[in-house]
Amino acid sequence: MLMKRFFPLVAATAIAVLSLISSKSYGSHAVGADVTYQYVGPNQYLITVRFYRDCDGITAPTSVNLSYSSGCFATGNVTLTQAPGSGLEIPPSPCLPPVTTTCNGGSGYGVQEYIYQGLVTLAGPCADWTFAFTECCRNASITTLTNPASFNLFVASTLDNFNAPTNSSPVFSNIPVTQFCVGNEFYYNQSATDVDGDSLVFSVAPALTAAGTPVTYAPPNTALSPLASSTPVVIDPQTGTISFTPSTIQVGVIAVICEEYRNGIKIGEVRRDIQMNVVGGCVGTAPVFADPVDPQGNPATFYTASCGDTSVWIILDQPVQCGSVTETDIRILTPQGTLNPVLNALPFNCVNGQTDSILVSFFYPLSVGTTLAFTKVGFDNNTFLSECGVQMPEFDSIQFNVVDPGIFNTETFDVGCSFDNVTVTFDYEISCNTVTTSGSEFFFIDANNVVYPVTAVTNCPGGNGYSSTVTSTLHLTFHLQHRFI
Repeated sequence: MLMKRFFPLVAATAIAVLSLISSKSYGSHAVGADVTYQYVGPNQYLITVRFYRDCDGITAPTSVNLSYSSGCFATGNVTLTQAPGSGLEIPPSPCLPPVTTTCNGGSGYGVQEYIYQGLVTLAGPCADWTFAFTECCRNASITTLTNPASFNLFVASTLDNFNAPTNSSPVFSNIPVTQFCVGNEFYYNQSATDVDGDSLVFSVAPALTAAGTPVTYAPPNTALSPLASSTPVVIDPQTGTISFTPSTIQVGVIAVICEEYRNGIKIGEVRRDIQMNVVGGCVGTAPVFADPVDPQGNPATFYTASCGDTSVWIILDQPVQCGSVTETDIRILTPQGTLNPVLNALPFNCVNGQTDSILVSFFYPLSVGTTLAFTKVGFDNNTFLSECGVQMPEFDSIQFNVVDPGIFNTETFDVGCSFDNVTVTFDYEISCNTVTTSGSEFFFIDANNVVYPVTAVTNCPGGNGYSSTVTSTLHLTFHLQHRFI
């Protein structure tokens, strides 16, 4: 198995942010936010607002107000204060030439993240609690809305603490801050995690200016088609990944809802509002396979794998978008020059929707010789895509040197004093068509070194013609040894 290398994945550049329901007006600096909650005790919740500020706007507030309401009890408000570490700049996008951002006195697009927290004690259980946060105003630079600076930014989360009294909300896994390159394809990851293990469903929704009041999109933009894109803007309801190919320079707005279900009952949701900046003049290189290394990380001639393996690690020289990885993007060629069907290509340890390590699993176990892995445009109409949307070259390839150790070890097991068959488990898979039903490939030796023939071999159950187990039929007590011919 290959040694795995993992890179710290850099978030792309940013989007700026909101504040909560507040009597103050802070001007055009808000570009994205969400509200989440964590159960801490009976009817008590720690509320967190994540707010992203455009550094070209006014300063962020030191505290914000949150409104909470339900159909069962009176409305309330609570002041949330800045958490330690707030105000850090989101790293600039690697897709653009280096520039000093407005966060540091320059002119480049810059965004800071602010976190506000506070405790809320609810009056009691109710099926429709809402935690709401709004801020004036959206950026005038937005191109997909009609009169964008006239709209507030509104986000909210909901809770059913009647059916789920100790529930905590889902939390988005990735920073909602990036810049996209015009003409390149993207898989924008908006996944979330849930501490309670509830089922999550993602969808795109209208961006709001107040509770229940959507912003006005400039035609032909709509809530479900919020950007000019040469491919449909589509969200995967299971992963929260938004796929699109921006076709012009623009500044758009999109809202994502993550709904939470338990035993088929919806018990909450979280809304995220995001400003999406599409820019020109991007830089970036195409990803390729990383050079092979040995288990100690030193340069090596080949990638190595063991005979009988049914998966290998593919390592890339830079992170790629996890959403662009599918099993049809990779082909495996056996030493005999035939295709070995790929069953799965799983991106590993995705951070901000990116990884440099992919586990590729295939149908037939590896055989001795040189196995070739190469890229191919898959059913998703691309190969792997870099963070900046640059496509990996088709037919980029790497070689795996597959070595047969020539020894099949078995586990130690107790067969008892009387039996007429035994199942042998090997440390890797064998080809079932090399095992005869008469069992002539095996023999058994008892403690006195007397050789006994095997009368039959059955149960080579591998669905792909390979198996790590066989069942040998005999009628004597023995000390097990075996060999392959």
